[in-house]
Parts: sequence; structure tokens; C-alpha cells
Amino acid sequence: MRTFERIEKWFFRSAALGWMALLSWESARPGTEVHIEPPIDKVVHASAFGVLGFFFALGAGRFRGSILWLVPLFVSTCGFLDEFHQSFTPGRTVSALDWLADTVGGIAAAAAWWLAWKQGRQQST
Repeated sequence: MRTFERIEKWFFRSAALGWMALLSWESARPGTEVHIEPPIDKVVHASAFGVLGFFFALGAGRFRGSILWLVPLFVSTCGFLDEFHQSFTPGRTVSALDWLADTVGGIAAAAAWWLAWKQGRQQST
């Protein structure tokens, strides 16, 4: 693996960890500080966890062949843990629909990565 590819992989892994920390910090905010009304909250969930999934896909390295199932599984697990974390935050509730939106964001990220990767492979041949 070339040095640039190694740096790029670790950059995106670090970005995924930083994004996870930001999501965790946001989940710890009391419900009185969060003012996103349904159904827009589902779009926010899918987008936020889609970004996490895309960072994870870009930093996957040798696991690239498994992105289509690894990213949704990883993002769904993070979404579940995020909802669990919210259960301890005053004024916040646990929502299976939020978890579903998180998972949809992970699926969309995996699909976007796969389409971009496929297009890149076609252009390089």
C-alpha cells in the first residue's frame, strides 16, 4: 500500500471516530436544548449517520469487498448505542424510528460508496 493511501485510510478512520464523538456529544444534550420536529428529525438522523457510514467506508481499507454489509451493520449498531445513550439523557426518548433512520443512512452511505467505487473502476480501465 502506498504511503498516501495509508494516510488517507487513517484520515477517514479518524474522521469517523471524531464524527462518532460528535454524535455522542449531541445525544448527551438535554431534550430542552434539541428542537428538531418530526419528520425532519428522521432526515437529520439519516444524514448524520450517513456521514458516519461514508467516513467508515472510505477508511475501510482491506475490508472494501464487504462494504455493502459492513457499513450498514456498523452504522446500525452505532445508532442503537446512540438511542441507548439517549435513554440516560433528561428530556430525551428512545425511538425505534430514529434507529431505523440511522440504519437507512448507513445503507445509503454504503450504496453511495459502492457507486462511486464502481464508477472509479470503470474510468481507470
